[in-house]
Amino acid sequence: MFPRRVEPSSEEVLSIVIQRQSIIQLISTDSYTKPQLVDQLDVSRSTVDRALRELEQYSLMNKNDSQYTLNPYGRFIYQTCIYYHDVIKKSLELWDIRNDIHSSGQVPPNVLYDSEIFVPTESIPDLPAKKLFEMIESILSLHLVLPVLTYRIYDNLHQFVSDEDSSLELILPPEGIQSLRQFEDERCIEESTLITDATNIPPYGFGVYEDADRNKQMNIIIFSNNGVCGLIQNSSRMSTFWGEQKYENINHSSEGTDEIVEPAESSGNEISEISE
Repeated sequence: MFPRRVEPSSEEVLSIVIQRQSIIQLISTDSYTKPQLVDQLDVSRSTVDRALRELEQYSLMNKNDSQYTLNPYGRFIYQTCIYYHDVIKKSLELWDIRNDIHSSGQVPPNVLYDSEIFVPTESIPDLPAKKLFEMIESILSLHLVLPVLTYRIYDNLHQFVSDEDSSLELILPPEGIQSLRQFEDERCIEESTLITDATNIPPYGFGVYEDADRNKQMNIIIFSNNGVCGLIQNSSRMSTFWGEQKYENINHSSEGTDEIVEPAESSGNEISEISE
């Protein structure tokens, strides 16, 4: 007669996994006896006994010859919890750098779900920009909306439009137009849709990219005064569809405003504000 399996709620399992994470990390890949767990974790025997009892109660663990290890169900639950923990952690890191996405309320949760999030690291401070421009080098079609045009982004776009096979649609606010004129790049200007009404441009940049095999990816670009400080990439059909629809909505709102207008009188601060 098999013991009756407890069917806990997801909240109960999550709570147990979080509380017992130090033990679970050990027994997820190897078997341990109780004395070994006491030594490894530097806790009392009663603490280990209580933790193992709870894991056994929720069918997360196997016991064999006084050795304990997670069973397949336990490993699945643990890996799932760790996966979502990492996703949330990355999201919070990005949140701390730039909360424009949250405050704008313009990005649905299903677009952020299962995305790759790149933030600066100690070893690679410009990791988000590197990832963004690596993708630009391998694509043929680029639809991009930017709230600001930085030197580094301009340099990569300039190289992109130098390729006769590439296709660029770029939407910029008035400040971006002024920056583009400062670069005096006629080819880049000709390949761009320049919007003079920035009402619908979000505080983050986003783009939909397509490569030679018609694979698409949606990118959300987080800016600070120093350039690209965060990047969210998602190639799911739902995300690219959202990006395409959002781009089209902004593009339609710019109809009739794509003439290059004379910039307003400069305060002399624009270059320092957009430099990287």
